[in-house]
Amino acid sequence: MPAYKIYENDFVYAFLTRDAIRLGHTLIVPKVEIDYFLEVPEPFYTEVFKAAKTICIEAGDDFMATSRNIGAYFEIPVKDLNRAIAFYSKLFSVEFVRASIHGNEMAFFPSANGVQGISGALAQGEIYHPSVAGTLIYLSTEDVDKTLALVTEMGCAIMFEKTSVENYGYVAEFRDCEGNRIALFQSV
Repeated sequence: MPAYKIYENDFVYAFLTRDAIRLGHTLIVPKVEIDYFLEVPEPFYTEVFKAAKTICIEAGDDFMATSRNIGAYFEIPVKDLNRAIAFYSKLFSVEFVRASIHGNEMAFFPSANGVQGISGALAQGEIYHPSVAGTLIYLSTEDVDKTLALVTEMGCAIMFEKTSVENYGYVAEFRDCEGNRIALFQSV
């Protein structure tokens, strides 16, 4: 089977995987026949880890990137859940699932496993206070211009016009129907 060799010495062979999940995914194989990794004898065992360290140092920071994004979930505070559901349903053409959790009323954005991004909910309760001064959440859109047109059509203000983020896409910000500052992101 053809392979792209990354590293080799007398004890190990390292190559890029054919069906990599992440760019640079490399397999490091000891040059000794064994059934289980715990059976790898010295010096082959130590050489596997020395090779891994060498490869990481040579590859630089990109190779050491984390395997997950830190964002897991978000909640957008609202005063009137029905009004917020109507606003975001029209803005993003989505349907919400409602629930009561810990005494708070929630409306969950659609969520899909195995795709980029996170999901969250509109949240109404005693602890939720809409604001333009708190954390800024970026919501994904296929077309910032169309989304901003809907924002103004529904009587809300644009706070930051569409702006290019070189090599990544476009961003913009608006004040939603509840008074939150919300950002949009359109990838290129």
